[in-house]
Amino acid sequence: MIAQISSGSITGVVQDTQGAIIPGAQVTLINQDQGVEARQTITNEAGIYLFSALPAASYTVTVELPGFKTYKKTDVKLFVNDKLGLPAIQLEVGSQAESITVEAQAVQLETVSGERSGVVTGRQMADIALNGRNLTALFKTVPGAPADAGLGMPTINGQRNNQTNFTVDGQTFTDSGVNNPINFGYRLSMDSVAEFKVSTTGQSAEFGRNSGAQIQVATRQGTQEFHGGGYYFKREEGW
Repeated sequence: MIAQISSGSITGVVQDTQGAIIPGAQVTLINQDQGVEARQTITNEAGIYLFSALPAASYTVTVELPGFKTYKKTDVKLFVNDKLGLPAIQLEVGSQAESITVEAQAVQLETVSGERSGVVTGRQMADIALNGRNLTALFKTVPGAPADAGLGMPTINGQRNNQTNFTVDGQTFTDSGVNNPINFGYRLSMDSVAEFKVSTTGQSAEFGRNSGAQIQVATRQGTQEFHGGGYYFKREEGW
């Protein structure tokens, strides 16, 4: 069984304002994109909480404990297969009816994993003009890929292009017979892709199939808003 996954995780520690750990605090995770509660847990004896197997999305983290003000952190962005470690959450003494809301920073460093990677978001895919709407044309925006990479699989970090592995929602999308993932990569509909990550070095042990880059595609999960798309194709009259 292939152990590769595209889901990520969020972890952190809860403390009081003096830096003492707080076990037994209730931590709730809300998926902002879908407007639903994603998960709920309790901090352990070390004050640590962990949410695993999470899809790429924006989340709100809420921490509650009697005798302390409710803490809420919004816009925590989790990209595909991120291992996100949040800064320590400090609860202030007060009523649970009182709350403190913090907006996450625009750029959050991944401190749990040492991999080198680049993410292409859904917004980038919508804003960047693509010839033929081919997903693979966006690989050149990732560090380590050559700037002149065409619609084929680039030689990322100098590796042969047949050493690149391609997964969609954790499932290998590579033909093991010809080992040429581009044969399948260009067939993905842009409308079905939420975002993708290209991990070039320092991947975890779960990515052991190929020695090159790992391209991890996450498909759309749906949101609480209606949306659609439209296309127009015009061929030059003289052709």
